Amino acid sequence: MNACKNNKKFDDLIARAIGRDRPKFDFDKWKQTHKKEIGIFESQTAEQKISRSVWIFGIGRIFMKSPFNKLAGAAAILILAFVIWYSMNFTTTVYALTDVPQIIGQATKVIHLRMRWFSAGHELRQEFWTDVDKGRSYHYYEGIGSEEGPDGLQTIKYITENVFDGRFVMKVNLTKKTVSFGKLLSCMEEPMQRIMIDRISKSILPDIQNLDQYTKVGQEHIDGKRYDIWQREFRLVSSGGSRSGSVDSEYPRFRYEYCVSPASGDVGRMTYWHKSDRLKEWEKVVETDQIEIDAEPPVDIFLTESPAGYTLKNQKATADIVGLHLDVFRSIQGYNLIAPASFTLEDGSVLICWCGTHDSIGSGPDAIYENLVFGGDLPKAPTELFALMSYKDRNKPGYNIHYVGRHLMVTSKADCHYEWALYIPQREISVEGISTDNVAFIRFNNPKKKDSAQEPSWFITSFAITAQNFSQYIRSAIKELSDIQVMPAEMAYDNLLALAKQIRNRTDLFESSQKAAAEARDHIGSLAPVKREQLATPEQVSREAKKLIEDFYTAIVDGRNVDAIKMLKYKEPRASRVVTNMKTLPGIENIKVGDIYATEENALVITNEFVAYEGKSGRWAISVLREKGVCLIKDFNATSTQRMQKEIDKYLQQFPKARHFPEP
Repeated sequence: MNACKNNKKFDDLIARAIGRDRPKFDFDKWKQTHKKEIGIFESQTAEQKISRSVWIFGIGRIFMKSPFNKLAGAAAILILAFVIWYSMNFTTTVYALTDVPQIIGQATKVIHLRMRWFSAGHELRQEFWTDVDKGRSYHYYEGIGSEEGPDGLQTIKYITENVFDGRFVMKVNLTKKTVSFGKLLSCMEEPMQRIMIDRISKSILPDIQNLDQYTKVGQEHIDGKRYDIWQREFRLVSSGGSRSGSVDSEYPRFRYEYCVSPASGDVGRMTYWHKSDRLKEWEKVVETDQIEIDAEPPVDIFLTESPAGYTLKNQKATADIVGLHLDVFRSIQGYNLIAPASFTLEDGSVLICWCGTHDSIGSGPDAIYENLVFGGDLPKAPTELFALMSYKDRNKPGYNIHYVGRHLMVTSKADCHYEWALYIPQREISVEGISTDNVAFIRFNNPKKKDSAQEPSWFITSFAITAQNFSQYIRSAIKELSDIQVMPAEMAYDNLLALAKQIRNRTDLFESSQKAAAEARDHIGSLAPVKREQLATPEQVSREAKKLIEDFYTAIVDGRNVDAIKMLKYKEPRASRVVTNMKTLPGIENIKVGDIYATEENALVITNEFVAYEGKSGRWAISVLREKGVCLIKDFNATSTQRMQKEIDKYLQQFPKARHFPEP
C-alpha cells in the first residue's frame, strides 16, 4: 500500500516536472476524423494519375492537395509515394563519380532496366528496354487502380505495355486486351532519338547525373560483386510562387540510393525510399534491381504490331499525333490536348504547337482562331495550354519560373486547328543539354458546360534548338500540320527572341497568368536536397545524444536554466517549467548516460540507475530528435531497471533498425 503510494508520488512528481499536463496528439485519431480529405487521394485511380504523365518522366514533382495542413499532407504523400517515379568507411575508387552518368550515356545499343515498386502491400514490376542506336523503346508496367464492381469500388491490378518503334507508339492494355496507336511527326523522330539517354538519367535513374553530390554510407555485395552505397536525401519544396523556395516541412523525406561498383563505375542497383515522419521507418518505394548496358533485347520486342485477338481503338493511319512525351492529355471530363512539336530557344522560351479539343465539340468553332494577333492572347480553345512552369532543378536554389503564353500563328489539317504559341519565362534561362522539361497548365473553355473540376497540369518535354537548325525543324513541322509550304516570315528565330524580350517587360501579363495558374501550381511540389551537414549516421547521432544529455544535466545542476532550455524541443512556457521543476527531483546530480539506441535521426537514451524518491531507484528513458543538424530532447519517460526493457522494446518496435551503443 505504502509502496504504491510512493510510486504514485514519484510518478506525479515526474509528470509535473516535465510538464506533461496535456494529452499527446493522436495522429491515428486525427486520420479517422479526416477520412474525407484523405479519401480524395485514395479514390484516385493510378490510371488517372498516370494520364497526367507526371510520374513517368517527372521524378520529384509531387501533387499536394490543399486544403490539407502539413500533417494531412504527410499522410497523403505516403499514399501517393508510389506515383512518384521524378537519390564512413571510405575506400579508394578507380572511377570518378562524375563519370558514372557518362558510363550510362556511352551505351551504343540497348539499355535494359528492371524494377520493382511497392504500394499498399503490393509488389509491382516494371521493365524498360531502350534501343539507343535506332531510337526505339519498350515499357512494361504493372499498376494498381480501382473500378466499379458488383459490390462497389474495387481495387484491381492492371498491366500495360508501351512500344515505340521510332515513329509509332503502341499502347497495349494486357488486362483489358485493347490496343491504341500514336505517332510522331517525322521532324521529331531524330530529336526523340537524341533525348532517349536524357530520359534514362531523368526518370528511370533519377538524379544520377548528380552522383558527385552523394554521400558514401557503406558497401554491399550483389551477385558476388562489391558495390559502394551512395545516398542523397530530399525534402518537399512548395511550388506555390514562393520566391524563397520555402520548404513546407522537414517531412516527408525522399532518399535515392545507388550501388556503384568501385572497380568499374557500373550501377548495380538504385533504390528510392520514402519517409513520412521523423518517427517512422524508411519505406522502400522503387528498386531498380537490374541495369544492363548494351544488352541483347528479346526478339521483336520493338515491333508495333497488335497482338491477335486484341480490340483496336484506332489504326496507325488514324493515330493521334504525339510529342516527345509520347502521350496525349485526356481528362475524365472528355477534354483532350496534343502537342505534336515543342522546342526550346536559346533564351529558355519554349515554342509549342498544340491542339486542344473536347470530345463533344471537336476542335472548336473556327471563330475562336480568327482575329488573333502575333504576340497577342492565345485562342480560347476547348482545352487550352495557357502557361508553363519550369521543372525544378534540385541543385539550384530559387523558385519555379512562370512562363506566359503568347500567340504566334494557327495552322489547320484534317479538321484540327494547331495553335503555335511561344511560352516566355520571366527571365532568360540558360539552356543546358539537348532537352528541357516543363509543367504545362491546362484550362478548360467549354462555354456549354461549367466544369467544377480542378484545372490540371501536364508534362512537356522540348528539344533545344539554335538559330542554325531552327528553320530545319520548324519548316518541316509546319508542312506536316498544314498545307503551308513556306514558313511565315514572322516565325523567324530572331523575331521570336525579340518578342520574348518585349513580353518580359510586361509584368501585368505575368501577374494575370500566374493568378490563373495559382490553383494548379499550388498542387505541385518539387524536391530540394537536404544539406549534408543535416544528415548523420547512427554512430554520430549516438555521440551527439550522449553529449546532449550530459550537457543538459550539467546545466541543470549548475543552475544555467537558459542553456538547459535551449536543449529542449518543448516550447515555452513548458520548457521553462520543465527546467525549473527538474532541479527539484532527487538524484538529479547523479544522472549518467547508460545505453543508447540510435537511428540516423533520433535516439533513445537510457540513464543509469539513481536514488530517486524515499529509497526508490529510477531511470530516465529520454527521446532525442536530430533536426537540421542539431540534437534536441523531445521527451522524458520515468522508468526503473525492471521496466526499462519495455521502453527499449517500444522504441525498437518503432525503429527495428536502430543500433545499440553501450557506454564504454
